[in-house]
Amino acid sequence: MRLLYTRMKIFHFGDKLESLPSFSVDIKPPLHVRIKPTNVCAHNCRYCAYRVSNLQLGCDMNERDSIPGGKMLEILDDLVAMGVGAVTFSGGGDPFYYPHLTKAVRRLIESPIKFAALTNGSRLEGELAELFAMHGTWLRVSIDGWDDASYARYRDVCPGEFTRVVANMERFKKLSGPCKLGVSLVVDRENHHHIYDVAAIMKDIGVDSIKVSPCIVSNSGRVSPTHIPGGAGPGQSGHCESWRRALPGL
Repeated sequence: MRLLYTRMKIFHFGDKLESLPSFSVDIKPPLHVRIKPTNVCAHNCRYCAYRVSNLQLGCDMNERDSIPGGKMLEILDDLVAMGVGAVTFSGGGDPFYYPHLTKAVRRLIESPIKFAALTNGSRLEGELAELFAMHGTWLRVSIDGWDDASYARYRDVCPGEFTRVVANMERFKKLSGPCKLGVSLVVDRENHHHIYDVAAIMKDIGVDSIKVSPCIVSNSGRVSPTHIPGGAGPGQSGHCESWRRALPGL
């Protein structure tokens, strides 16, 4: 199995590391910038760190806020001028609900900057899906449920939404673009027995990777991993190891 996620990635960029000390006179631009264009999202995930009241991340967040379209293009032009290498659109909300995302992506396509996004997949369709498939670097869809009923419980969405998101992902892969399609599988006490079920569905679709992440239930980093039975952190439970052995193609 190839290692797609590593904490050692920064060491591929020696010139950037050398520019960080305070005595350096040649400060390099950021390698990567994450932009959260909107706080709007149609899903209401019960564990979302931006929505639940006991987590600090979203305590001061206005759920209707978004970056004005003109300001977004101005930001992107500044990043190009600075020499930034890559941009990821995330949330906050879901970037695919941002009304100016298509214009923003088209501006990046005309530039040297690589781009990617995190999404719930409900709006992974039409022109925007095609632009990402053909020009994006990667796209990662968050998943928690393993069927329509469980997915609806996790996200407070209508029954059938899981089937619709899976269909969007399948169509995205059939576009046969170079963009890598990944899944962020958020694991907690309810779904840890279904990691294999979800992984099997995603393998049938043809996703390129699955990132297994613990559900965040506390502002303390020591508490959240214990929310997964038998787990001390992502990728360390016996359930994760069993599906890796059963699905060696991922």
